[in-house]
Amino acid sequence: SGHIPDDEVLRARLFRLMRSGIETREPNNGFHRGLGRSSLFDGSYDWHSCVMAHWCLCVAARTRGDDALQDWLMERLDSEGLAREVQLLMDRDVRDARTHPYDEAWFLRLLAERAGHPDPPDALDGWRAEIEGRLLDWLEASPFPEEVERGFTGAYGSWLFAYLQLL
Repeated sequence: SGHIPDDEVLRARLFRLMRSGIETREPNNGFHRGLGRSSLFDGSYDWHSCVMAHWCLCVAARTRGDDALQDWLMERLDSEGLAREVQLLMDRDVRDARTHPYDEAWFLRLLAERAGHPDPPDALDGWRAEIEGRLLDWLEASPFPEEVERGFTGAYGSWLFAYLQLL
């Protein structure tokens, strides 16, 4: 039988893959491309995948005490870069956004994680309130899916997913 690597080997490999994905700019299917703007989350295949990779690595850096990884992430997730991302989200028309509210929910999760790291941007609480408000508006305007053919899903427009991320 084949050798099964231990958890630490697998974890290190996963962290390298996520970091490599973040640093891989092409191809990228991010929503911001249609707006003709660059993004902090140009890596991975799409915008929300890059946000998720940052979130995963932030959690890992915090829970494992990995100062080198945390330093790399905090340099990336600075006030200026995050402010641009908030503006990208707020500038897009959610009626035409195929990945709304999924993008906003993951970004909100990343902002919440960023708050637990050194030197959070002064505007962080305001950004979180802005994104939360946008998600709450969407949830209030969207009917609760009591009887849908496929049940609750993790699809981009999932009411339950957005609600759970808000919690």
